[in-house]
Amino acid sequence: MDQHCAFLGQFSFSDFEGTVLGQELPEVGGFSIFTITEVHEFGIVETVFRPWSNQVALTRREPPLDLVDDKLGDGANVTHAVHEVTLKEVLSLPDATDGPFKSIIPNCSWGEPYYDFYSELLELCEEGMLGFGGYLRGTSGGDPSPDVNAIRIAVLRTDPDAGIVHFSIPAEDLPTGRLDRVEYVWSDWDS
Repeated sequence: MDQHCAFLGQFSFSDFEGTVLGQELPEVGGFSIFTITEVHEFGIVETVFRPWSNQVALTRREPPLDLVDDKLGDGANVTHAVHEVTLKEVLSLPDATDGPFKSIIPNCSWGEPYYDFYSELLELCEEGMLGFGGYLRGTSGGDPSPDVNAIRIAVLRTDPDAGIVHFSIPAEDLPTGRLDRVEYVWSDWDS
């Protein structure tokens, strides 16, 4: 299918310098994320994660006309105003209420002895859905379960109002700078 993806964002590893995650990232390089949504005619929701190693070789381009003109006609892929993402380092905790961590950290689900305590811990840590690094979290019971051997590399909005894409990476890959096994886990439409 000959359709362009909308540019979602670009992140340099140097942006994470001085953070815990930054210690695990290569010194140079970064990644760009593109997305396309068309559920009526083609039935697709695709997101592309593109790593790059040489920032000097990057070229800024104008958006293709089919995006500017909203060729697909649904407004999902039109260009949005440029905005910056503010990063804040927080403690990341796994989801102990569901998925694989439920058995490792027991009694934290609804109605169980440590539910209130663990919920308060998550709140104190400002644990949210968006971000880089740390534990990948599901957003509802129907989402794919996060893997204990993988971490989130990026969880970002595809639209200012709704839609969040989740990317994971094997935890062992980050220190080596290996980015070829980044996995598009799911897109959350209800966010």
